Amino acid sequence: MVNVICKRFKIIAFVAFVASVSAETATGQNYAAGVAYGEMAYLHLDRDAYFLGDSIRFAATVVNTSGNADGVKSRVLYVDLLAPEGYAVATKKYRIKDGRCGGSVALPPSILSGLYEIRAYTRFMAASDVENYFTRVVPVYDRTDDGGRTVVTIYDRKRKVRDSLAAKTGPLKQRTDKNATVGSLCVDYDKARLKPFGLVRLRLKGEPGCRVSVSVTDAVGCISGAARADMADFMAAVKSRAVKQTEKGAPDPETEITAAGTVTSTKFKFLKGPQRQPQSGVRLAYTMNGKNGAAYGSTVTDSLGRFHIRLGDTPGGTLTLRYDKSLYDKTLRIAVDKWFAPRPRAYTAEEQSLTRAGRADVAVVKPLRSSHIGLTHSCIHTTVADEAEWAAAFTDYDFYKNQRQRGSFITCLKDHWAYPIVYPTRIVSVKAGQYPGDGGIPKAKWIFDNYEFDINDYDTIIIRTDSAVCEAYAFNETSQYAKPIYTYPGTGQSSHNPIYIRHFSGYSKPAIVIFLIEKSDSAKLSTPPLGALDHLSTRVDGFSPAGHYINPNYSCGHPATDSRSLLYWNPDITLDANGEATVEFYNNSSCKQLVISAEGITEDGQAVVYKANK
Repeated sequence: MVNVICKRFKIIAFVAFVASVSAETATGQNYAAGVAYGEMAYLHLDRDAYFLGDSIRFAATVVNTSGNADGVKSRVLYVDLLAPEGYAVATKKYRIKDGRCGGSVALPPSILSGLYEIRAYTRFMAASDVENYFTRVVPVYDRTDDGGRTVVTIYDRKRKVRDSLAAKTGPLKQRTDKNATVGSLCVDYDKARLKPFGLVRLRLKGEPGCRVSVSVTDAVGCISGAARADMADFMAAVKSRAVKQTEKGAPDPETEITAAGTVTSTKFKFLKGPQRQPQSGVRLAYTMNGKNGAAYGSTVTDSLGRFHIRLGDTPGGTLTLRYDKSLYDKTLRIAVDKWFAPRPRAYTAEEQSLTRAGRADVAVVKPLRSSHIGLTHSCIHTTVADEAEWAAAFTDYDFYKNQRQRGSFITCLKDHWAYPIVYPTRIVSVKAGQYPGDGGIPKAKWIFDNYEFDINDYDTIIIRTDSAVCEAYAFNETSQYAKPIYTYPGTGQSSHNPIYIRHFSGYSKPAIVIFLIEKSDSAKLSTPPLGALDHLSTRVDGFSPAGHYINPNYSCGHPATDSRSLLYWNPDITLDANGEATVEFYNNSSCKQLVISAEGITEDGQAVVYKANK
């Protein structure tokens, strides 16, 4: 009986696998060749500036620029938060519905203050016309209490963008035609009811069916920025730019979470050395292991060696791609394009002046680091697998030839995250499950100053430059935490006395400490080594939770104080058949003047904007 059940199960599994392969083949990715279609994105942010510990909340609008009634075809919006140096602090994915979505990006204190860039784009924008993506710079401040006096500071961090890689796209400009059509939107409330902890009722009036996002902040705690473009400027830009032909080979708009990439082979050309050439007709079997179990299928590369795998609304997981052993070739390589985002751009002069705009009491400072060499990054989390993929995509370094690495691996890591390669660095091994968090100091199992290590023994990478860590791992015998057991290379002999190699002459402390977190024993056994020639494993992220601003309810009591700056936020309000809507929220303990910002779009595509200090 058991054998019969097993056989039936195998038959069902085989049929399901064949069905998934057929579905993938039938719905494979098409590539446009001069199709008249375009998209543009816009974000309405809840505030003009932020403090560390806040979240940047936004309402996103994506518009079809072709002028037809097809609507927006893309269903996945990517939102990046870029540090002043140009690397991505966070990347989120949101589901676009009826051309709109909303979300948030946290600003943890570990990233340090500075001028951050937030941008939004679809995969179609990035592939066909990057000039249509949204980009805006916002100042992120430190707020500390010094003897009862609030001190506001911001770090002077420089944008490190290579000219050859810098995108030309700048921020959305304010329209010069001030007579451009803007729909009617009014917001009002009873000013007499604006009392500490009191209920505030906003009344919105505009076009029936209009969808708007509304932000209300305390005028005292609100930091104003420089004049910026709004929804009206965005819609004016949409009309003025019109549609542009997509580039030949640009993919169709992304309708679900996808994994796209290429299969190439190394060919040696006379006087040119090794060259990567696309491989067409390669069938890739894939397995997606995620929170909802495993999914299977296959795809075939096109004439340019590209593949495109549709993953639906997957919550994320590990995608493993494998080609048939009959095609086994040392030079054949699978690469997933995870870095298709627009390249970092240089800040404009107006954006660079935002640190002082609107606040006379903001101090612009340079952070002190242990070696006093001006580092401003603080804490970055990444993985060995992601760094291997990044190096394969953007450098000549080959992780797949030698698994015992040190110098080249660290060089690629620093290059990816914009750290100066020459700065003194310590590489520290930490046991699995023993990283105490970004506020603590990890204890070392090993320290790799001049020794090799196997990158397959590690999973997570954490880069820190805070003074406490740099002091703990100083280049001297008095370091509190840097006392691991060393094994002498080639001898197998161990010692409890750490060997300190003063290879950075003149520095008592490192400027960068890189923590390599070991894999668990089970992960070491189950995870295939990087560089296996017949397959590739890559992380795929699902949609990010939209998140909701939770307004406190003070109908049955309230705390002694409430210092909220953001009093109300709603990314999507639809006006009723009469063009009206009412929202309610409770005031904080001291607000006497509201700053209201509402932006949206009518059913016929007309922008509406309302801004007022009341």
